Amino acid sequence: MRYLQVIWLILAGTTIYPSVPPSSDSDPQHLLRKDEQTALIAKDLQHFIPGYLEEQGIPGCAIALIQNHQVAWTEGFGVTNTIRKTPVNRETLFEVASNSKIVSSYIALRLVAPGKLSLDTPLNGYLAEPWFPGSVYGDSITLRHVLSHSSGLGHNERGRELLFKPGSGYYYSNQGFSFLQEVIEKVTHGSLEQVALEQVFRPLEMESTSYVNRKELRRNMANGHIDGGYLMKISALLWLVPVLLVVLPGIVLLRILRKRWIPKKREAGMGIILVISTWLLALFLLFGLVGWLKYGWLLLFFNTGLAASVLVLIVLGRMAVDRSKVIPSRKKRWVKGIWVMAVAGLLCLGAASMERIPVPKWSRIRPMAEASLRTNVHDMASFLLELVEPAYLSEDLASQLRESQIILHQDISWGLGMGILHTSQGDALWQWGQNADFQSLTIIYPEYGFGAVVFTNSDWNQPDVAIEIANRALGGDFESLKRAAHLEFNMHLQDD
Repeated sequence: MRYLQVIWLILAGTTIYPSVPPSSDSDPQHLLRKDEQTALIAKDLQHFIPGYLEEQGIPGCAIALIQNHQVAWTEGFGVTNTIRKTPVNRETLFEVASNSKIVSSYIALRLVAPGKLSLDTPLNGYLAEPWFPGSVYGDSITLRHVLSHSSGLGHNERGRELLFKPGSGYYYSNQGFSFLQEVIEKVTHGSLEQVALEQVFRPLEMESTSYVNRKELRRNMANGHIDGGYLMKISALLWLVPVLLVVLPGIVLLRILRKRWIPKKREAGMGIILVISTWLLALFLLFGLVGWLKYGWLLLFFNTGLAASVLVLIVLGRMAVDRSKVIPSRKKRWVKGIWVMAVAGLLCLGAASMERIPVPKWSRIRPMAEASLRTNVHDMASFLLELVEPAYLSEDLASQLRESQIILHQDISWGLGMGILHTSQGDALWQWGQNADFQSLTIIYPEYGFGAVVFTNSDWNQPDVAIEIANRALGGDFESLKRAAHLEFNMHLQDD
């Protein structure tokens, strides 16, 4: 499969250029709304967003509109939690997933001016121990490669295998930013959060932004949400572990050692304890080791509630059958069995059909340059304005940030840390974010100081919701942007 993938990459091809010609999007329905009054755009969004949230099943949304190079309007819609029904407001914090990368990129560029980093010096040289032991091209990955996703590193792969020679192609990469974080922390002798406070959050007065979910910010944090169908699928996979490791071997051993298939009460009790213990261990290994404990707790609550409901209904049903004078005694055993299967099946189907289940907040967050940022729309909008009219970033680096480093499509390229959408009406800097329970988009047209920040606390079942709300706010054609957000341009190689 790997060889077929590489062949496809070579055939797909992309080229690194300093610039890219804009596409034709003069269709009136794709015109930007940059010349409309802020009040008219806000009025339209206040009408559109509530109905859109209801239609799409989105619990909550916050939006900031940037116009004439200032944060012109911010608003919250819906709720932070579908159980407590706390309204979203302009101060509500959301997880912004990959929008963390644009802040991390900015931090790295801030470190270039004082000489702590260089755009074109191999990053491995900053570390005491190489990040790519024994790799052919590991010593050639530069900051420019990482920020433009042309390092050759993968996205969520566990290993550190390079997919292509650095600088010769595009592959959207979380791993590249993990590598960058290690370098940043090495050269600054501090944690990513400490560096961010010094270089970004305090200078730009982003008081509600953090990579680690600081205690003082937690009360304003929205809960993410996931549909029950996902939880049932993951639960089913987790339950396969004790079934394969405990139940099936136990049945075989019981038959071999005891010459019977049915366990006695004591054996059954010990088996149940072992099954639950194995399931909990699998849960911890799956979510604890990768730092996703909030999803682990949600699954634990979900399965506990489901199991308790099934158990109560089964007990009540069996009691009703035992006391029934209508059901013949010889058929009661069969009726009980049917009842057990019916209750378990129906409750599982009901749980799978549940929508918008709040995910517990989790305080112990490891700072991750690629994905752990929490912020509100006003802070992020202020950050976007710093990118297009920098007060702290040098003009030279700000200019390079907005230049195409690698082309994905005639309408899409990547700069130093942000995607670039090329249109006949101007270029836009953009980045999307997608966690299992949060979606986001940041986008700004530097020439006009016109942009939007959209956050939602909805799951990845509808990955384009933030993009579509931002598209309504700004106008223009976002189709190429959507394709890039769906990683359709991954593994494009430069033509030789």
